[in-house]
Amino acid sequence: MVWSQWDGYWADDKYVRPFCEKHGINHAYIHTSGHASWRDLKHLINVIRPKTVIPIHTEHANFFERHFGNVLLPSDGESLSVL
Repeated sequence: MVWSQWDGYWADDKYVRPFCEKHGINHAYIHTSGHASWRDLKHLINVIRPKTVIPIHTEHANFFERHFGNVLLPSDGESLSVL
């Protein structure tokens, strides 16, 4: 079984790890990244041309505001309707 999440999650996993241990399934940690480069993000936004850009999972959300006029930066815990 390939585990590609952050390796630190393995010890606390309540589903996959116990299943593998119960059935004698070895796991291999292979790092993958869900982080896109700024170049790729900018290209994606320019191609898709969304009505609104909502940066998620970033420490630099304000960076988007400097490059796009349609950015929404909700506060932590703020609910949004995407309909």
